[in-house]
Amino acid sequence: MFPTNISRQVMRRSIIAAMGIIIAACAFFYALRPVNDADFFWHLKTGEYIYQHKAIPSEDPFSFTTPSPATSRVHFILTSYWFSQVIFYLSYSLAGMKGIVLLRGLMIGLLLFMMARLRKGDTIIYQGLLLISAIIMLEGYPMERPQVFSFIFFAALLRLLNRLRKEEYQQTEHGNALVRKETVLLAGLMVLWANMHGGVLIGQATIMVVLFIEAIKFCHPFLDPPGRRVYLRLLVAGAAGLLFSFLNPNSYHALLELINMPVSMRANNLEFQSTFELFRRYSATNMILFWSVVCLAAAGILIKLRKPDITETVLLVCIGFFSLTQIRYIAFFLIVAIPAVAEAFSLPRIRSSARLIIIGAALCAAGYFVRDESGLQNISSRVWVNEYFYPAKAADFILSQDLKGNMYNEQNWGGYLIWRLGPERKVFMDGRQLSEAVFSQANLIDMASPEKIAGLPLWKSMLDAYGIRYIVVPFFQLNGTLKPLVVRLLEDAQWRPVFFSLNSTIFVKDSPENYPVLRRYSIPREIFIDDLINVCSRLIRENERNIFALIAKGDLYILKKMPEEARRMYEQALKAAPFNRTVQERLKDYSSPNP
Repeated sequence: MFPTNISRQVMRRSIIAAMGIIIAACAFFYALRPVNDADFFWHLKTGEYIYQHKAIPSEDPFSFTTPSPATSRVHFILTSYWFSQVIFYLSYSLAGMKGIVLLRGLMIGLLLFMMARLRKGDTIIYQGLLLISAIIMLEGYPMERPQVFSFIFFAALLRLLNRLRKEEYQQTEHGNALVRKETVLLAGLMVLWANMHGGVLIGQATIMVVLFIEAIKFCHPFLDPPGRRVYLRLLVAGAAGLLFSFLNPNSYHALLELINMPVSMRANNLEFQSTFELFRRYSATNMILFWSVVCLAAAGILIKLRKPDITETVLLVCIGFFSLTQIRYIAFFLIVAIPAVAEAFSLPRIRSSARLIIIGAALCAAGYFVRDESGLQNISSRVWVNEYFYPAKAADFILSQDLKGNMYNEQNWGGYLIWRLGPERKVFMDGRQLSEAVFSQANLIDMASPEKIAGLPLWKSMLDAYGIRYIVVPFFQLNGTLKPLVVRLLEDAQWRPVFFSLNSTIFVKDSPENYPVLRRYSIPREIFIDDLINVCSRLIRENERNIFALIAKGDLYILKKMPEEARRMYEQALKAAPFNRTVQERLKDYSSPNP
């Protein structure tokens, strides 16, 4: 018996060590990704502005369409992330994008460390769940954004609240001293959080829910109420945390801005999409993992039904609901869920089976999602900004040719263009979405609205009204379809294409300030379409399952009146993504040689 016990202990420790190495390896490879987030760049540029001016901006320095004086929404977005933004800029000023990558790695490591500190139940089960959660978050969230600080602070907040809720923890003088320490830490955490990201609202809501549910427990002994002294100390600590969370440039206005956010902006913001919509539109397979955790959490609630922790259950249900309906809450749910799930499935009668299932699922997920990671290639290439996502070469062209006049740009590129061109050149719009009116007008321009105003199409009238002299946009949209604005620009004699790359095009208006560029770089329409087809072909050669390039190439063939070739592209895209609605609609429209 003795040797058997020793061998089991050795095996258990080996599994724990191996899982720790796998978690660290996954985090390492994800941390070495190029910078992919569109909003990161305006955060970085704002941090530079704050550092150089030693003040938070009161007016938008980066866009010529932002209303002045600043509205409450503009003020909120300009001031809510200031401390995070300064940290980003200082990291960048020390080591360039390598500094950002290093900071991102530290943020990932700190997040996983704080989640590990919340451990309950069997260590092996918890590590399996931690690996699954890490993959879901690393796949779904850019780790170079201020929101990651919210994830870290949320995990720290849960740990502090859990420690304050433990009655046995507060029975000694040493315990009382620690309670006072936790109270100070809670207040400090909340004031820091409030000046780094608007996600502090989650923290405020969590504190209020915990205080409320812990008070309800006094209604019946079955609910396992805390001691009155314990609750009083929890109440004092929670009140201190709430009070200090209002010490920020927006005090209580953050909640008002969230409530008053225009519906049109929510509808077009990916963070407000449901998990089901994300899976349907973008084939986000990490959502399958997330739904599995949701199911495990629901099963865990049932397993612990005889002796529930209703505070934990309420948090699980509330945050779980929001995470299903809006993907921005997924990470918060995972942080709450994995300790509860691990504890529930650590009961002796199901622990062995749970270990096998959860570890097996975690290892399969790690193998599936990490197989395409190219972190080591990024080290050798030293390219830390993903030039497939952003108009790097287009920005080089604008600077080298010194294009004049106001610019119209793709919204998702606004942050990058702010970083590369601002504040000397201001953008039309960016991911901050500071004006609902401008946001709506940009949608009409992008869709090339044909409605007439004073004899001109609406899209063209708007460009004239804003004095737009050059346009920087991708030639296909997020769903792969050819951008309607590009099609109309190609048909308009006043606008000429002068540049294209793997992901971007530049059109310049036929006006005196840019005549030198037009004379040298203007591209005839048919040649330009052929060039774009060649770009799509290159993208497809690099990844034959690139459905966006396949759809765009099909649309370009339609422009060239080659429907049979277009249909072939759509069929190839359908094989790569059988559930993609755009491909299905395209095949329906062009299912015959003569549509």
